Amino acid sequence: MNNDTIFRYVLYKLNDIDLAIIYCNSAIKNNETNIIAICIRGKSYYLSNLFEEALEDFHKVLKIFPNKAILRCCGETYQKLKKYKKSLKDLDKIINSKMNVTNCYMDELALHFNNMLNNKLNNTYALRSHGNELALEKRGETYFIIGKYNEALADLTNI
Repeated sequence: MNNDTIFRYVLYKLNDIDLAIIYCNSAIKNNETNIIAICIRGKSYYLSNLFEEALEDFHKVLKIFPNKAILRCCGETYQKLKKYKKSLKDLDKIINSKMNVTNCYMDELALHFNNMLNNKLNNTYALRSHGNELALEKRGETYFIIGKYNEALADLTNI
């Protein structure tokens, strides 16, 4: 992990979203398959309510490195855009897939920094061994939003 990657990640974690996006853009310009920079920029766009841009980045990452963590980001982003069918489709893929949940580079970065700072991981998003629980929770929330209360209850009781 180089210093630029660490710097971009720190900006993202400090919520200096605009600067994080600028540095990620520069890194992606130099290497279009830099999934760490694409992940950070996607999450930064999401935090800036730029959901279409976030989805674009999340889909780029999925093409390079399919994983449940980014697929969940897609499902959550579709929910924010009120594209509930697409949200449910992505969340269903997580629940019904054997795809690895903990192998996302963002999760690896979170683990690295928490270990480096000797802190416990208290972020349930990062490195949760039962990633389906988060997908079930988000899918149950989506079902609730669209008025499918029985499906919502079924998902939420399975957490």
